[in-house]
Amino acid sequence: MTPKEQRLNSLLSVIPHGVQKNDLNGLITYSNSSHHKMLGYEPGELFGKTIFDLLHDTEEINELKAYLAYLIVEQPKPTPYITKTRRKDGSYISTQVDWTYTRNQQGELVGFVSIISDITEQLALQEKIRKERDLAQHYLDVAQFMMVVLDASGKITLLNRKTCDVLGYTADQLLNKNWFEMCLPADQRQPVFQVFQRLMKGEIEIAEQYENPVLTSTGEERLILWRNTIQHDPAGNVCGTISSGEDITEKRLAKEEKAKFYEQIRRAQKMEALGRLTSGIAHDFNNILASILGYADLTLDGLTKLGDDELIRYINEVINEGEKARDLITQMLAFARSTPSGDTAISPAPLVKELAKMIQASLPNTIELAINAEADIPKVLIDPSQLHQTVLNACINARDALEQGHGNITINISHITDLQAKCNSCHEMFEGDFIEIAVADDGHGIEPFNIDHMFEPFFSTKDNRKNSGMGLATAHGIIHEHRGHILIDSIVDYGTTMRLLLPAYSEQKTAKSSLAKQSANILIIEDEETIANLQSELLQTKGFKTTVFSDTHEALKRFKATPDKFDCVVIDESMPSLSGIEFSKQALQLRPETPIILCSTNAQVYKQDTLAELGIRGQLQKPFSSEQLIDAIHHCLQFGTRTKQTQTD
Repeated sequence: MTPKEQRLNSLLSVIPHGVQKNDLNGLITYSNSSHHKMLGYEPGELFGKTIFDLLHDTEEINELKAYLAYLIVEQPKPTPYITKTRRKDGSYISTQVDWTYTRNQQGELVGFVSIISDITEQLALQEKIRKERDLAQHYLDVAQFMMVVLDASGKITLLNRKTCDVLGYTADQLLNKNWFEMCLPADQRQPVFQVFQRLMKGEIEIAEQYENPVLTSTGEERLILWRNTIQHDPAGNVCGTISSGEDITEKRLAKEEKAKFYEQIRRAQKMEALGRLTSGIAHDFNNILASILGYADLTLDGLTKLGDDELIRYINEVINEGEKARDLITQMLAFARSTPSGDTAISPAPLVKELAKMIQASLPNTIELAINAEADIPKVLIDPSQLHQTVLNACINARDALEQGHGNITINISHITDLQAKCNSCHEMFEGDFIEIAVADDGHGIEPFNIDHMFEPFFSTKDNRKNSGMGLATAHGIIHEHRGHILIDSIVDYGTTMRLLLPAYSEQKTAKSSLAKQSANILIIEDEETIANLQSELLQTKGFKTTVFSDTHEALKRFKATPDKFDCVVIDESMPSLSGIEFSKQALQLRPETPIILCSTNAQVYKQDTLAELGIRGQLQKPFSSEQLIDAIHHCLQFGTRTKQTQTD
């Protein structure tokens, strides 16, 4: 052995790793002392053995022979590999083999040289670490909170299953990705990342708890409540953050819904209180109006006989204003009620004007609202709250049609006669006389192909469908329930007019009976002396006889004594101690055919079916005109006459 070889051998003998040379057949031609010691052999015992003698089993031997043949032929770039090596005593160790080719002076391949490292303890340690990591990951995965660890650059280094479930990604899709770019909404990324960078530089303290939205794989935003802490490296430097998060999207929505619910309850209680207050004053207010209108009617009759046209005009103005006040209190009571009162003959103009004031207060200053109404518009038969809802929905639709909240809305109320058209809502042809409430806007207009779909539930022509809903579908239902129709006039870029059409209501006048000349006796039961005297005086001027009581019990006592004396009873429902309904029940038990007219405020209006079941033939809503009172009495007396004739026949 040359001195050079001796020096090389001495050097190789002190290397802690095994050094091995073998020829192309796998025969070991050199092995240093560390290699012998690693495998439990005495120095020189490995010489003459093959590398196949040190393997685990036949399968590995065959695989290594095939690999050796491949290396000899292809000579690819050397790559380390890990294998199990059998020691002399039959035990096995895990080894990592780093190898390269050996060549002769002519450059021909003659064998291989390898550095062999015992990595048994290293692999065992890695396996232990892996198990501990898997256990820790298991703990994280079973947690019901999101767990996210970021490094100083904002990349995700650790996350749990809950995080993947919330965000809709797999762990592989998220690991080593920038959290801010991948998981935050676009408008949140830059400002939140800037705060994170300042945090990593130590310029600010971390917020231990805060809320912010995250972006899922489907583009949905979820609101997360985060709890955070700073992560430090062994040197104590800031190296990232550890955050746990709770998805509070549903909780926040539930909280908001709860707040809305309580607000609705508060408003309902407020409206209920308003309803009780309004109902409380309605009786007295309506009695005042009844006195004004009644005495005005009597005055008008007297002036008509005198022929004083100027005073007649004055009194007519008093009557007109009194009727407006009556309509106003009717509408106030309708709005105060939580449930519909039933269809009522109402003048639409005062109601719509009051509604316009409410709508104007909610509109931005950039939207102008105007209302125009023809004079002497006939009434419509509808529940006031339903008409209110229908016009409101049309106004909301007009508001939403205005670009960027700028423009004009106009409401026109008119009487249309002999109208023939095709309804844009039910698509049927119709004709007749209608009261039209037209809501016009100068917005972007509606494409013709969309007009026929406007009244479908949740249909919207807007990209933002949050504003679509049941508004126009509800309007369709209410209008057609009252035998009305809807027309749409629209020009793209110029605006839209929605025309709500309701049949004009005409009160059926009852032909006056000759019973008035027969001095029919009317029993009047009214606790307001002024109203009682007014009704008595009015009826007496029309040829009736009257008997007046302000106490229901006294009236009932008189009625029981002479039930056949009275041809008709006019009674106020709100009588103290004994109501009009209770009086009617007892009176009708004594004399079932007795015509009874129940006078009530708007808050006490009864359904006609309910009155018919009780045997009550008529109902007047306070305040009523003298003409309405006379008509109601004639109707009841005529009905009674027909009934008697039928019984006689």
